[in-house]
Amino acid sequence: EADTTWDTLIVLSSPKPLDGGITMRPRTTLKGEKTPIVKSLAINQPTITNTSAISNGGNGVFVIDGPVAIENIHIKDTWSAAIRCDNTEELYVKEVFITGYNKGELFDTVTITPSSSLPTIYPMAAIHSTSHRDGWIEIADTHIQDNHTGHALLDIASGAAKRTLKINHCKFKNLRSVDDFNNTAIKVVSIGDT
Repeated sequence: EADTTWDTLIVLSSPKPLDGGITMRPRTTLKGEKTPIVKSLAINQPTITNTSAISNGGNGVFVIDGPVAIENIHIKDTWSAAIRCDNTEELYVKEVFITGYNKGELFDTVTITPSSSLPTIYPMAAIHSTSHRDGWIEIADTHIQDNHTGHALLDIASGAAKRTLKINHCKFKNLRSVDDFNNTAIKVVSIGDT
């Protein structure tokens, strides 16, 4: 969209989800019009999906930089991550319901040390973050369940980045894994000098 003056984007209720994903810029908020989503999920809740690997990288919401807030939204059946963060300093996720993420069973390739000959791969998570900047992710009153593969939260910090994760009143259930990846809900990876 050509208009870059908005600071809050509201997704309206609909029987059909908004498909194609959304990219958030710094100092913006994404909200669903009904509240609170996780307490009374209805068939026409504000919902985002991304059924294509081409649009927005297959992610439901792509966050560049920050701070960004995502509230009261159902993100479902995304081809990749439900929320993908790239060098995001601050991310606040509240009353979000995430289901069926990483339908494409995609992976993020990470080189743990500069001298490592083989990179490590991680399945795309519901909330998937890579950053070389200090910052935090706070998740509150959020439900993450019924994935195709991947952790509920994966935060990969590189360089000397100091990252803080705050998780309050969240539920993680029915998380599946692939091959050697265990189905722990949260994974933190430090690369380099962290």
